[in-house]
Amino acid sequence: MPKRLRLYFRFNRELLHKLPRLAWETVLEICRAVLERDDVVPGMAAAIQTHGQLANLHPHIHALTTYGAFTPEGAFIPLPDDLSSTPFLEVWETKIFRLLLDEGRITPEVVEHMRSWQHSGFSVDKSVSLAAGDTVGLERVAQLRGV
Repeated sequence: MPKRLRLYFRFNRELLHKLPRLAWETVLEICRAVLERDDVVPGMAAAIQTHGQLANLHPHIHALTTYGAFTPEGAFIPLPDDLSSTPFLEVWETKIFRLLLDEGRITPEVVEHMRSWQHSGFSVDKSVSLAAGDTVGLERVAQLRGV
């Protein structure tokens, strides 16, 4: 989340609680577009995080997602291995801007200005992945550990 937008979520928990839904919609939209199927549904568990490593305000989402989606019949269709994080980032950024515009927190001029930045401040990290059947890895990633 860009620093410029973080304060909107600090004092408005209702706004903050909309982030997991936007993350879900992002993953769903990308899966359906890439797999070219409107009937597939990915798996996802998401949690709100409100601070960064230095205990600074940094609202963001931690999510465990399937790297693909399930058909209505229960078959799993994986996403391509070479799919970059760029589509996820672009959809996520658009959804955050739309949320803040709809809530009257920012103006279209702010969006236009921020989109002109070389580094937007938005990020999506999908660098951690687990192979099918890696129960040890899954347990390691899913555990809550103090820093």
